[in-house]
Amino acid sequence: MILLPEIALTSAFIERFQDRFGAKPGEWHSDLAPKMREKVWRQVAEGAVRVVAGARADDGVTPLDSLAAICDGQLPEALMAGMATTIGIVATDAQLTKAQTNKLASMAHDGLARSINPVHTQADGDTLFALATGGSGKPGHLTVLGALAAEVTARAVVNAVRAAHGLEHPPLPSARDLGLA
Repeated sequence: MILLPEIALTSAFIERFQDRFGAKPGEWHSDLAPKMREKVWRQVAEGAVRVVAGARADDGVTPLDSLAAICDGQLPEALMAGMATTIGIVATDAQLTKAQTNKLASMAHDGLARSINPVHTQADGDTLFALATGGSGKPGHLTVLGALAAEVTARAVVNAVRAAHGLEHPPLPSARDLGLA
């Protein structure tokens, strides 16, 4: 999820995002007409995402259902600290209190749970930050902002996985390398 601190930056950002990732992001801000907000919300809500990253079966290619493997007692031998950490930021130009901004960050974590399975494991350092600039001069509706923060966080994770490149050493192919992106 990328929320810009200034609405005037939106057009330039969307153009750069499209050039870099080949996809147009949903646009949401306080100046967006209600019908356009509804259209963006429907686009977000209707998205379908398949597993594109995570643990793989013994062949190194087939995506592994991590939760099913854990439930079957197939625990990883050793976890490398920091190798599964997700860090992000959600920002809005709405006016929020410090407590509301903290809650926004907490609500955005739901997006990690929608796109990463399992999430918040013992070896993870998953952290999402939030900020509210108040630049719009309008109070934010925390339920709406939180719901959108969670959904676009999930989509941001999937987009990042699809855009990632694999490593040669150690050999860790990306979703793109495996034809999954």
